Amino acid sequence: MKAKDIRLLQARASSNGQHRTTKFKSFAALLWQTLAAKLEFAGKPTKKSRLGIVVDGPSRLGPSMSGYFGNVLAMPFKEAEASELKAMPFNHVAGLVHECLIGITDHEFFRGLVDWVEMHRPKPVLATIYCKNEAEEPAMVQFPVSDVDFSWGRPVGGAEHQDT
Repeated sequence: MKAKDIRLLQARASSNGQHRTTKFKSFAALLWQTLAAKLEFAGKPTKKSRLGIVVDGPSRLGPSMSGYFGNVLAMPFKEAEASELKAMPFNHVAGLVHECLIGITDHEFFRGLVDWVEMHRPKPVLATIYCKNEAEEPAMVQFPVSDVDFSWGRPVGGAEHQDT
């Protein structure tokens, strides 16, 4: 996409007047609404469509993360029926993306998450958005790989894999 198209998308997403929607949230809303339209076109308008966004913890924790090796990620998600998402005004979809991230991007949330991980370390944990039964459609996950730092430098790429 060209820069002017992103600015137009951001303006459409921000048209509710409550807050200026970021470029990232605007683009996530576009992808989510497009996925919903695809489900509706495929004759599955009542299917639930999920949007998950990976949030990088070390950038939120700052210097208090210096004693840790690796990364702390959170993945909040939002779910809506495909036909509702497709029919919704674009700025409302962007509002859902914004709601998905409320309370997840602050220092206190990640301090609590680090404490929770320390308490539950021996138990495997799987994000709910990846738990899929045969009746569900694939979920979309936004992963800002350029923002992640695993303590040995920034990655140049990333991938997600889900066994079915």
